[in-house]
Amino acid sequence: MGRLDRQAQKHGGAEADEWDVVDVEPGHALQGCDEGWLEPIDYGALGGRDQFVEGAAMDCALATIVFDTIYAYDAGKFPNGGPKTVADFWDVKKFPGPRALRKSPRPHSRWP
Repeated sequence: MGRLDRQAQKHGGAEADEWDVVDVEPGHALQGCDEGWLEPIDYGALGGRDQFVEGAAMDCALATIVFDTIYAYDAGKFPNGGPKTVADFWDVKKFPGPRALRKSPRPHSRWP
């Protein structure tokens, strides 16, 4: 059971809140492990780290959501083939038309 002392202090609590499971972003999971407010996971009790998607099993957290960014285009507008790379995606002369991205920059920060 991890103790979230910072959470309790933030809300004016004298003692730490205790939670069995908490949903946090990956950065907070790494921070919580480094600072000791999340406890290491016993992956031996779960069949080993290799039972999970590559990169999902962190020392003190387990990713529960996997997503990706896809490229899509209207094949009717580009009969000879559409954009294949991020550079192509932004080449508005070679591939004219509007672009659409998620408003948050986070999913776009690791494009190839």
